[in-house]
Amino acid sequence: MVRGLDNINLSTLLKEDARFFTFTAAEEDAIGVSELGLPKDAKVVFYYRDNKFHFADDDTKLRKGDEIVILTHSKNLPDFNERWYPPKKVDNKNPKK
Repeated sequence: MVRGLDNINLSTLLKEDARFFTFTAAEEDAIGVSELGLPKDAKVVFYYRDNKFHFADDDTKLRKGDEIVILTHSKNLPDFNERWYPPKKVDNKNPKK
């Protein structure tokens, strides 16, 4: 069991399919946590605003630049990556020299 004074590696706490997912809120993410439309097996657990730690709940209003941490089932990671880290589009008409 983990005691409050022990330093632990998060990988010892996350078992089976539990995963953390993080992203930095963009302008379109500056909404209430409940409005993010997360699946039932995903929850915003905390966030950093101005380098300060805050717990999140459904009433929390996110701001652009907040660093968001979601606890989720691993099956949601592909959708989250597509939503918050989409592949960069290549502009073949204006290649960089």
